[in-house]
Amino acid sequence: MDAPLPAHSVQPWPGPLRLGPEGIAVLGLQLPSAATGDARAQARLSVRQALAQALAALLPHPLANIHIDNRRGHAPQISLAGSHTGSGASSHLPVPHCSFAYSDHYALAALNLHGAIGVDLAPVVEIPDWQAVAHDYLGPQVCARLQRLPAAQRARAFAQAWCRLEAQLKCRGVALAEWHGERHDDAHHASLVLPQPDLAGHVVWR
Repeated sequence: MDAPLPAHSVQPWPGPLRLGPEGIAVLGLQLPSAATGDARAQARLSVRQALAQALAALLPHPLANIHIDNRRGHAPQISLAGSHTGSGASSHLPVPHCSFAYSDHYALAALNLHGAIGVDLAPVVEIPDWQAVAHDYLGPQVCARLQRLPAAQRARAFAQAWCRLEAQLKCRGVALAEWHGERHDDAHHASLVLPQPDLAGHVVWR
């Protein structure tokens, strides 16, 4: 846990989508301030539209054939009209996997062409009861590492550890639960390079 993780760049949207050698990409989207209405619902819609547009530029599917569900409380899924029918090349293309994360005015959309993916964002803030939260959810090893850090570094380290946990859970498709022993983890991990210094981010993929 103490070894530094590789960093993965977030690509600003709108802009060209560049897939890494692993077949993954993470898009970052600035969200407008919303004084009225359901800002979270609008954010969910905006970031899904951005990913659908990026996919349309990447895959042999028009935008009208790309759907990303917007059901609250369910893991997001991409569906491509016609991708499982017929004998053309498109029928053999795997359906990509995706994951989303939100802050107040910023959102992430992560894409993996080859398997599951999870992404998460967290604000870098001082948490008064961080020790109890770390003990209950992050486990004793992470808790001990956080305790060893200088106070000035702890808020970011805690946010990064929390993002890693949440991204891992999203990738596995399981809900947050208290620590009950070591979690088996054979996925790939990377911290995210974000344009906002007050945010931490993490991506996990298989």
